[in-house]
Amino acid sequence: LGAHLMVPDYRGYGWSGGEPTLSSLLADAEPLLDSHTLGAAMQSAGVGPEARPVVLFGRSLGSNVATHLAAIAPRGCFAGLILESGIASASAMLSRGAAGALSLAAAGSAGPATAPLAPGGGGRIGILENELKMREVTIPTLVLHGTADTVVPPEQGKALHAASGAQRRRLLLLPGHGHNDIAFSPRYFPAIGEFLERQVCTPTKAEGCQRTA
Repeated sequence: LGAHLMVPDYRGYGWSGGEPTLSSLLADAEPLLDSHTLGAAMQSAGVGPEARPVVLFGRSLGSNVATHLAAIAPRGCFAGLILESGIASASAMLSRGAAGALSLAAAGSAGPATAPLAPGGGGRIGILENELKMREVTIPTLVLHGTADTVVPPEQGKALHAASGAQRRRLLLLPGHGHNDIAFSPRYFPAIGEFLERQVCTPTKAEGCQRTA
């Protein structure tokens, strides 16, 4: 795809210490909204400042983090948003009995299932409720979802796409693929590559454009 991939770990995952909780899930990502912090993180990951623009990528539970940052980021901070097997509304899933991995995640939560919509506490919204936040997302958006996903049903991906405030947005449903094998679809990587080229890299910069997701 010609893109760098940087994956920050929130607490309790990967190289990060501490215990993962729903109440800290979004707060741990908010420092990346500061250009100096983001630049330092990219440098520590071996990605230079020339690797722009930066695209947010969120998968499954991580879709909440990516959506949150896309909704509250200053204009120009991020160039695009990719959501894979993302969650639109956990409450809607639970009401339909499609708890999936969400019940396991919630079991480890030591705090309230709400978080600020904007840094500083400007309004509150459920951590796993992303439809309202998607209305604030105006950057180009690609939503990928498998039609056979039984953990996060494809209706969730459809809802994310429908709620998006982005003029340039695309929903791609991948037939026969579930929650953990979606990347095996032959349409998966070409769709991401096309999104990066057409929506993120401008025509004048498309050739040799370096990107970070």
